[in-house]
Amino acid sequence: MNISDIIAIFQANIATVALCIILAQVLLLVLLFSMYRSLNLQRKKYQQLTSGQEGKNLEELLMQYATEVNITRREIRNLTKEIQEQAQRIDTSYQKLGFVRYNALPDVKGELSFSFALLDSLNSGMLISSIYGREEARVYGKQIVSGQAVTSLSREEQKVLDQAMNTCK
Repeated sequence: MNISDIIAIFQANIATVALCIILAQVLLLVLLFSMYRSLNLQRKKYQQLTSGQEGKNLEELLMQYATEVNITRREIRNLTKEIQEQAQRIDTSYQKLGFVRYNALPDVKGELSFSFALLDSLNSGMLISSIYGREEARVYGKQIVSGQAVTSLSREEQKVLDQAMNTCK
C-alpha cells in the first residue's frame, strides 16, 4: 500500500474521520475541564492547610505540625504519669470518716465522749477516742490496718470503725 492509496481511503471516509476528530476533541475538552476542577479542589485544600502561615511552604508546615505533635505526646505522657501519681496519693490519703458521740461513764451525761476514725481507701488509718469524766479526760489512739484494729475495740469504737468503712464505697 502506497501513499496514494492511503489518501484515497482517507478521502473516501472523510466524514467518518472528521467525526472521530470532533469526538476526540470533545473528549479532550471534558478531560481538560475535569482536570481543571480537580486542580481547583487541590488548590483550595492547600490554601486551607496553609492559611495564616505567612508564606511557609508545605514542608515547613509539616515539620512544624510534627514538632507540635511530638510536644503534645510528651505532655500527654507527663500528664498521664502525674495522674497515676495523684491516684496513688489519693489511695493512701484519709478519705473515710466515722464519728460517734456517747456517754462513756454512767455518771456523766451529755454525750461528751467521742470516737472518730480516719481511713484510707484500703481501710487503714487511725481511730481516736476521747473518754470524758468529771475529774479527767483521756484520749486513746488505735491503729487500724485493713479494717482491723491492732488492739481491742469498745462497742462504740467498733461502731465508728464500721461507719467509716461503709462511707465512700
